[in-house]
Amino acid sequence: MALNNLWGKLGAFSRNVLVPSNVIYKSFDADPLVSDKMARAISRWYGMYVDKPEWVDDEVKPLGLPRAIAKEFAQVVSSEMTITVDGGPRADFINEQLARFQSNVQNSIELCMALGGMAFKPYVSGGNVFIDSTSAASFIPLRFDDGDNCVSGVFKSQPVKVDKSYFVKLEYHDFANGVYTIRNKAFTSDENGITGSEVELGRVPEWGAIPEEVQINNVEKPLFGYFTPPVSNNIDTASSLGVSIYGGATEDLIRDADEQWARFLYEFESAERKIIGTPEAISGSLPGSKANPLLGDRLFIQMPYDSDDFFKEFSPALRHAGYYEGLQAILRRIEFNTGLAYGDLSDPATVEKTATEVMSAKIRKFNTVKALEDRFKAALENAVYGVNVYATLYGLAPRGEYELYVDFDDNILTDKDALRERDRQDVRDGLMQKWEYRVKWYNEPEEVAKSMCPVESTADPFNLG
Repeated sequence: MALNNLWGKLGAFSRNVLVPSNVIYKSFDADPLVSDKMARAISRWYGMYVDKPEWVDDEVKPLGLPRAIAKEFAQVVSSEMTITVDGGPRADFINEQLARFQSNVQNSIELCMALGGMAFKPYVSGGNVFIDSTSAASFIPLRFDDGDNCVSGVFKSQPVKVDKSYFVKLEYHDFANGVYTIRNKAFTSDENGITGSEVELGRVPEWGAIPEEVQINNVEKPLFGYFTPPVSNNIDTASSLGVSIYGGATEDLIRDADEQWARFLYEFESAERKIIGTPEAISGSLPGSKANPLLGDRLFIQMPYDSDDFFKEFSPALRHAGYYEGLQAILRRIEFNTGLAYGDLSDPATVEKTATEVMSAKIRKFNTVKALEDRFKAALENAVYGVNVYATLYGLAPRGEYELYVDFDDNILTDKDALRERDRQDVRDGLMQKWEYRVKWYNEPEEVAKSMCPVESTADPFNLG
């Protein structure tokens, strides 16, 4: 699976890396939905994600919170997620194509959380249908239907170098009245993907055989899926575009946390123990012209005093506890804003909450993750539908029905060890077979699990007494 999602070098990063609106309008007679305000926001979220926020300087170093937030949600959703397609030969073919997609699905979800959107676009290559994951940096939505489903957009390829020149390809995808239209155009570029003037597709040899326009009839929905975080758009309230999981007011909190962390570190630096002495006492030569061992020692610093042998100790009390608690308070607010549970970012030892408050925080995270899972599944269903359509168009697999299943292990509200012990007790009580236990907890196929448990016994199957 390709991840067409990041802008080359950060040094060239700017909102100009997004395809300019006038280029899209002139090329495809369509207006992008990404306003200037949204383009600036996407640029800002990316800078935060790669630890280059606008406020970073010699004193303020980023804590890496944006990536940590996006990664936490991605791990919760994808760590034990299984994607399968049931049916006949057509389903088997789709399963093979999805295997590549699943191998990098966590990265796709993480980037979606960070940048506010991800499009899953199938494409045919070498008898297979790959699913390209394209982030908000390279996918520009053009139109949504009445159900807020993205039905039209422009995909920008990664820069391709031919001789000493770079080129990018723009793909226009549109679904309307059962007809799916794809248009391809090539443009000059630089190594960072900034779009220039239009050129023939044949300027890039591998694009030479691509038709400029294709229409597919009798299509039920778009052949791509658009996946967004479960966050309302408070950047452009009239827009259906997705926003970063840490967008809006949370951005200011992340800046507060970075700056508070800088204060916390400075407290240690400023309170470092020092011995202050005169230059003669610290750097003066010893008898026999031996070098003074105090010279160059970080514990000693030189200051001019009247007495040649003056020494004074500087050792102030640390006030780090207050700074640390202030940081934890900010982190807990970030957790609340983004839908994380207390302790995901903050120090769990500082979270003094009642059992009801802890459960409330877990429910908040569960609801956020559940909404995220629903959106991911809906986007994937569209992408798999696209795989199915292309398999038919190109004769890649026998025709047939298929059923997509996406299973998430939603154990946020449960104690996994307690659940496992409960199932062990069910085996002891004869309410569950040992092979069923192995299928559930060891992820073994039913045949393998049964072969490992040839004889059922009434004795304690776990020998635990």
